[in-house]
Amino acid sequence: TQLYQSISQLTPFGFQCQPSAPNVLLEIINNVQRTIGCAVACNRQPLCRCFDYDTASLICRIFRDASIIASSSLTSRAGL
Repeated sequence: TQLYQSISQLTPFGFQCQPSAPNVLLEIINNVQRTIGCAVACNRQPLCRCFDYDTASLICRIFRDASIIASSSLTSRAGL
């Protein structure tokens, strides 16, 4: 049995990913129940470099190139 380990760094609430270009959004996933689900989805995407998750809408966005910026949503957080 092989075990794999991955480390994600999460921001506090109030942050989101800012894409560097229009074509860097890899995936939008609806109805994600927890932040860890979004982190796992990012980990499964080899090109994922940034993800954000909104606890109110349950939407996870996965990007291949983005920076983290302050968000107007206090229910959003970002991860690397």
